[in-house]
Amino acid sequence: MFALYFVLWSIYGVLIIVYLVKSWSFINFLKAGYPSEYEKIGSIHLIMNNTLVNNWKFMRYILSDGIRPQTVRERVRSIKSIFIYLIFYTIIIFALFIMILFSNVGTRSI
Repeated sequence: MFALYFVLWSIYGVLIIVYLVKSWSFINFLKAGYPSEYEKIGSIHLIMNNTLVNNWKFMRYILSDGIRPQTVRERVRSIKSIFIYLIFYTIIIFALFIMILFSNVGTRSI
């Protein structure tokens, strides 16, 4: 059972790291090449200026299908796919945790 937890959480950690690296790369790409698009998401950084409003703007920018330059659209597609994998994997981990938690409820002895 420990091996299953280790594998699941390792994959989850790798997905989070990949998402953060891609987001950081995308933010720097927008800052350097498309300042108007960068301002549209609130001049966000990965750590600093990271408020709930800016996070909401960034998520809405990634998940929307607005009019963007082609190179920005390709990068957004890449981040969007990682973000969707991360959401689905979070749901899977939560469901497995609930299943394991409730499968052991009736088998415990005092």
